[in-house]
Amino acid sequence: MDKPPAAKANCRALTLRSVAPWAALLVLAACERPLLVGSMAKGGRDGQSVPSDAGASAVTTAAGGAAGLLGMAGSGGFGGVGGAGGTRSGSSSPSCTSISTVPGVFNPCGHIYAIAYSPRGSLLAVGNENASPNFQVWRLGDGASLPVVGNQMAGLTDPDSTATAPTYAVAFSPDGLTLAIASNVQFWDSTFTLWDITPDGKVVLDRYLAADALTISYAMAVEFSHSGALLAVGGYSEGGNGYSNVEIWRSSDWTLLHSLSVPTSVQNLHFSPDDSQVIVAGLDGKARSWDVGSASLVSDSIEDAANMADADFSPDATQIASTWHLPLVNEGNVVRIWDAATGGLLQSLSGYSNYISHVVWIDQDRIVSNDWTGGVVLWARDSSGSFAVAQSWSTGGPSFGIAVLPDRKQIVAGGRDPASRVEGFVFLSL
Repeated sequence: MDKPPAAKANCRALTLRSVAPWAALLVLAACERPLLVGSMAKGGRDGQSVPSDAGASAVTTAAGGAAGLLGMAGSGGFGGVGGAGGTRSGSSSPSCTSISTVPGVFNPCGHIYAIAYSPRGSLLAVGNENASPNFQVWRLGDGASLPVVGNQMAGLTDPDSTATAPTYAVAFSPDGLTLAIASNVQFWDSTFTLWDITPDGKVVLDRYLAADALTISYAMAVEFSHSGALLAVGGYSEGGNGYSNVEIWRSSDWTLLHSLSVPTSVQNLHFSPDDSQVIVAGLDGKARSWDVGSASLVSDSIEDAANMADADFSPDATQIASTWHLPLVNEGNVVRIWDAATGGLLQSLSGYSNYISHVVWIDQDRIVSNDWTGGVVLWARDSSGSFAVAQSWSTGGPSFGIAVLPDRKQIVAGGRDPASRVEGFVFLSL
C-alpha cells in the first residue's frame, strides 16, 4: 500500500516545547523527515485506507506515531497567551495547492474558520477568508487541491469577485457529493452556497440560496442531517425576540420547510443522531433543542458560551456537550456535559485559559475540543464514566476549526506557525 504523501515545499517545520506538568518534548521534523514524538506518544497506524468519495482517491492515513503532547504553551491551563479575539499576523490567505497529511506537519494555508471531512474521509474542506472562493478542498490521497469552478459572488447583490470575507462553516452531504458553504460573502447578502463534487474531481457551483436577510444577517452555521434529507443553516442577526435565526431546507428540491424563531444569533447547530431534533448554540448563553418535524421548542435548559457557542448530542443522544465560560469575561472556560433528557449538569471539564471554539464527540466515550490559543484536548471516559484528559496538543496559535476523520483515528485542527506567524492547520493522530 502506498505511503502517505510527503510534505510539500509550503509546509514548515515546527519545534515546540510543552511546559504543562504532564508534557514531553515534541519536535516536528522538517517536512521531508519523519515526525519525532515525546515519551507520551501513542503508536501510529500505518497505511490504513478508507473508500473514496466521488472524484477522490482513497485516503491513506499517515504512518508512524501520533503526537504525544504537542507544545502546550502557557501556564495554569491547556492554552497559553495569544490568539484571544482571533487576532492574526502574517498572510491570512496564502494559496495551498497541496497539503501534507503527515501528523504534526503544519500546512500554512491561512486563517481557518471551519474544517470538514467528507463522509468517507477522502476529502478535506476548509473555510477561510480568501476572495471567491473563500474555501478550499483537498484530496487526502495525494494532498492535491481540487479545482473550484464557479464564482460564488455571481448573482449576488452588488457582487465583487475581489472581496474577501470569512466562510464560517463547511459541511459535506452524507453521500459526499455536495458541499455546503456558510459565508459572510457580503454583509448585504445572507447567502449560503451549494457545490457539487464531480466524478472528475472538481468542485462546481450548483446554486446559492439566500436566507432571510431580515433574520440572518450572514450565515455562520450549516449542517446536513444524517440522512441527507435536510440542511439547517443559522447565523448572525441584529434582530430581537421572535427573529427566525435557523432555517431548515429540504435537500431534494431546496424548499424552505421551517424558520425557527431563535431570539439570538446562532454560532453552531447540529442534528441529533436520529435527525428528530436540531440543537442550536446561541450567543445568549443557551443551547436550544427543536423538534425538526413540528418546528417546536423541545428544551432551552442547556447553557453554552456567550461567545464561541457550541453544543452537540452524544452518539446515543443521552448527553449533550457544550462550550461554556463566564459571561462577559474571558474566564471559566470549560466543556460541560449535560443530561439530554433532564438538562441536568453532569460534569465540567476545566483547564482552558481562553475561549473554547468547538466540542466534538468522537464516539460515546471520547470528546475533542479546541481553543483560541491552539489548545486541543482529547477527553476520554474513565472507569467511573466521567471524562478526563487523555491527550493534549497545541497547534501553535488560534484554533477555530476542527474535524474528526470518519474512521476516528485522526483529527485536523486550525493553528499558527509560531515562527512565520502564518496560520493554517495540522493533522493529529488519535
